Amino acid sequence: MAGINQLKTLLLLAFLSGLIILAGYLLVGNEQGLYYGLGFAALSSFGAWYYSDRAALSAFQAKPTPREQNPALFDRIEKLSKRAGIPNPTLYVVPSESPNAFATGRDPNHARSP
Repeated sequence: MAGINQLKTLLLLAFLSGLIILAGYLLVGNEQGLYYGLGFAALSSFGAWYYSDRAALSAFQAKPTPREQNPALFDRIEKLSKRAGIPNPTLYVVPSESPNAFATGRDPNHARSP
């Protein structure tokens, strides 16, 4: 399943990069516009990949959770992480009344879980 999601993400980023490159060409009107578009697409794709966890946490106003606040949750997450063979994620709390859970991060070593 993770492979399918990574492929979908790659295709979406490739499509959006193509649109940005085309926009650069159309705005400048020559080959130099392609290079500007390519540079902007590369920077924006890298930024989206590298900062996606921070953007998601900021959008939900998530705050880091100390272990003392909910030790049972931390114990459960540690057991699940150990079983999955991944590092423990940093846990965050989203100030909302509706129940919700998601994980974000560019790889298991940079995982965040509100």
